[in-house]
Amino acid sequence: MTPRSALVWAAAGWLTAAGASAPAAAGLPKGFEVAASLTKERLESFGINPVYIVAVRLADDGRILVAEHRPGAGSVLHVLRPDGGYESKIDVPSPQLADFTVDEQSRVFLVGSLGTRFYWADLEARKATLVLSSLPHRSGFRALPPVSVTRTPDGPAVYGIFYESKDATQDVGFARIGEDGAAAAALSTRGWESRFGQAVSYMPDSRLEAALVVAQEPLKTKQAAPATPAPAPPQRLILVERSGQTKDIDAGDEIFGAAWSPGGSSFAYTRRRGERQELVAASRTMAPFVLATGGYFGAAFANGGKALVVSAREPKGVSLWAMRYPAGSLERIALPEGPCVFTTGPSGKGIAVWGPWGVRTFKVTSG
Repeated sequence: MTPRSALVWAAAGWLTAAGASAPAAAGLPKGFEVAASLTKERLESFGINPVYIVAVRLADDGRILVAEHRPGAGSVLHVLRPDGGYESKIDVPSPQLADFTVDEQSRVFLVGSLGTRFYWADLEARKATLVLSSLPHRSGFRALPPVSVTRTPDGPAVYGIFYESKDATQDVGFARIGEDGAAAAALSTRGWESRFGQAVSYMPDSRLEAALVVAQEPLKTKQAAPATPAPAPPQRLILVERSGQTKDIDAGDEIFGAAWSPGGSSFAYTRRRGERQELVAASRTMAPFVLATGGYFGAAFANGGKALVVSAREPKGVSLWAMRYPAGSLERIALPEGPCVFTTGPSGKGIAVWGPWGVRTFKVTSG
């Protein structure tokens, strides 16, 4: 999800290929097929400005959900049919949407105003309802936005970094949100900063039984500013179980883009050591192994964990690749030039990709 998710444009500049048509089947890995292709002009005819798209999600029935933040005009959730036709829109009473998720029952949960407001949206009633006006936190703790949301079998869960006001000790926290807005803490890594260093990123598994946390080692000593800046401290990928047990998984100059397989049995991430950047996979019991070398990042599992989809940086934007997991080779998914981000559907049978050029969705029929 994503993170989060959080999903942001992954390349500088807005390189647009407006009006590009759907790629031919030859431009798709085996088992992938185009479900809908919406150009910039087509979106604009629906009243959607691609520049202001916050995120795109797929419902399991194939509908395409597009969240748009309109500066000075509020937020809207657009509902499109599986073939890309326009169905309806839902006004969201939030100054600014931050993220949203949809589950297998097409229930939509939205995070607004950078994690200070939460909404449930009813696609059939075309209405969004405020269910919580502040992030749940323990006594003495506050949330540090942005806050993201992930799907779990028991409903959506918000997660983010918390801090204790007394000494700014960071604490990665996760909380489930019920349909009535009630929140319950589900997973916490209190005291990380004092034990392992600053938490740089965090990703819970779908059951909130464990989380992958990237921690950055603190500087050993404080010195006067040198003529040449010192390299950033190394980072560690650490598996944190709900019981509080931890396990070091990997280390490198940078570790980012961690993603869990659907059942939480394995995970993938990007590791950089010096000039070498690698797409890596591992599990609780299996040591890290390299899937590919290059500028790959932002992996996500699809088709029940049988396929892995990953982005790659390129001079003119971002490309998208897919492989059979874990033993396949990466194959390119043809897209217009320019930046893009993607997400998988609740069951992993669909992929949505969007950029300033438009929105494209794919069906995944095999790994």
